[in-house]
Amino acid sequence: MWQDREIRFDVDTRMLRLIPGEFTLDRIENVEDTKGNNGDRGIFRITNLRLIWHAQAMPRINLSIGLNTVAGIQSKKASSKIKGETESMYVTAKAPQTRFEFVFTSLGTAQAVVRDMRTTPLGKGKY
Repeated sequence: MWQDREIRFDVDTRMLRLIPGEFTLDRIENVEDTKGNNGDRGIFRITNLRLIWHAQAMPRINLSIGLNTVAGIQSKKASSKIKGETESMYVTAKAPQTRFEFVFTSLGTAQAVVRDMRTTPLGKGKY
């Protein structure tokens, strides 16, 4: 099982399907991957194993971030093509010898996403 331990980019959309034992905690539409795909609206899902984002127009543009790779989550200001200067969720994640920073901007509030992450079974006490 790689879903909770790896960061994967632009995987076959079949790999974004939930595996047995994985379940969705939250699903948020109209979320921009502000750092990697600024201007592209997508769907952001939080599961008990990972964070999943994919572009609505082109689902082959996607991210799967295993919760065990997440080093931190915080809410800060970011510049979005969709919303301009706004509150966004910053996710830092670690892979072997590489550190990543992801920035997600929702038409809702970033705080709601951060709150949801803090309540995941793997996220309790981590963020």
